[in-house]
Amino acid sequence: MSTPSYKSSTIFIAVREKTAVYRSVDEVPEDLRGRLVEATERPDCATILIADQRGKEEISRALRGETSPVRLRFV
Repeated sequence: MSTPSYKSSTIFIAVREKTAVYRSVDEVPEDLRGRLVEATERPDCATILIADQRGKEEISRALRGETSPVRLRFV
């Protein structure tokens, strides 16, 4: 039997003093969409997989600029 899973997307965009959250690239306003596509093609861009509630908490902590006891691992 396979384990059910749920997939969702969240796009955070911060420009100057404003931060916005979108659920898909289609929701991003056209004036920002080109910049988003360009930024995601850079080698320092990454996809983050949040596997559980703790992962969500760590992402929230990072967005607030707080330190984390979790060691970063790059693959």
